[in-house]
Amino acid sequence: MEAVAKLRENTIYGFCFVYICHILYKIFVLQQPFFVLFCCAGLLCLLYKKCIDMRERVCYFKSVNDMSILDISREYMSRNDRGGGKILEEGIQKKYIPMTETTYYTLLSIIVPRHGYAIMQYVSELTKGRIVLGTGTLYTMVGRLVADGVIVQIPQEGKKAYQITDIGVELLRIETERLGKQLVDGVSVMRAGGITDESEQVL
Repeated sequence: MEAVAKLRENTIYGFCFVYICHILYKIFVLQQPFFVLFCCAGLLCLLYKKCIDMRERVCYFKSVNDMSILDISREYMSRNDRGGGKILEEGIQKKYIPMTETTYYTLLSIIVPRHGYAIMQYVSELTKGRIVLGTGTLYTMVGRLVADGVIVQIPQEGKKAYQITDIGVELLRIETERLGKQLVDGVSVMRAGGITDESEQVL
């Protein structure tokens, strides 16, 4: 995307250069004042539009600098809403639902900001040692979640901390609802089949 934008910008500059040369040719060689005035008006309109675009871009980046990372995430999603898009893209939902246990518990752990080691500790304590996240597993997963906008990286006491975004919260809600229905179905079928299990106590 960056290369395309650069190519487009260079094309505009090239067009302007050729346009100016053409105007100078008309002035000094062909001496056509009315055509020159028309070309100058067109060039001014083009430059005016370019200036407006640059001013809006500068204002946007100034506003972004005053926003937290979570605010930026919410602003991005609200823009999608205004454009008719869904808060949660279908591709993201298909990628993460159903969710792996490690991803699920990692998202639970960063409802509040936590750095890598704190995430591993929290998940281990929450699951009573059933799930132990390795460093390699955690940071590979975290990199993917950040790239997909599910979580964000934020500075915290000189360390890289992570926090869930609105997209991540929505994924967590959908997965929790899915797991709840799965549990109810499992227990009800087992109970109807005369299978007694400690899992009944969950309900």
